[in-house]
Amino acid sequence: MDLRAALARMAAILVWIGGLAALSATLWLCVATPALVLLARRHRYSGSWWALYVLGLHAALAPIYRGLRASAGPGNVPSRLLALIYQVLTVAVGAEIPLGVTIGDGLLLGHTAGVVMNGLAVLGEDCTVGPGVVLGSDGRGRVPAIGRNVYIGANAVIAGSAIIGDHATIGAGATVVDKQIPACALVVGNPGTVVKENYRRSYHNHAKEDGCE
Repeated sequence: MDLRAALARMAAILVWIGGLAALSATLWLCVATPALVLLARRHRYSGSWWALYVLGLHAALAPIYRGLRASAGPGNVPSRLLALIYQVLTVAVGAEIPLGVTIGDGLLLGHTAGVVMNGLAVLGEDCTVGPGVVLGSDGRGRVPAIGRNVYIGANAVIAGSAIIGDHATIGAGATVVDKQIPACALVVGNPGTVVKENYRRSYHNHAKEDGCE
């Protein structure tokens, strides 16, 4: 085979690979992505298009991921491969929400930029998470647990063994580490300080905040 024939064959292979990649991307954007957004809506998730995409994908793959980990242990290849595929498919979103995170229905994720969650973090139902929020570990394996209908403002950091009570409000930029925040409390500052108890957010559905005055 002469050089010209070899180059022609290589060009044909590259064109075939490019066409296959373009077809796969088109099918993902036109079929899979709308399906994921619909799945996110079924869980009452809301927010930007990117947020619904990543939350829908998380809802679809997280049960499979947990099943793989439970059946073969945390170090098994299938769960690691699934987590890698998920990371690749969500890299453009700008948020790090691992498959191990427990997310309750009704999450409002307005913007995905800078959102980072530890893989063992727990979010209750009807929470609101702003951009730049971090739910992290303290380096010793302890991660936060967030109650129901909790509002977490932009760039807030909740880490360690922090427990956030139902209907609490964590102000923008607040830092809560290894603290237990009572239900309905308003927290601001660094370090996070409860500045008001029984705080009710007027723009939320009051029926979700029973117990807050």
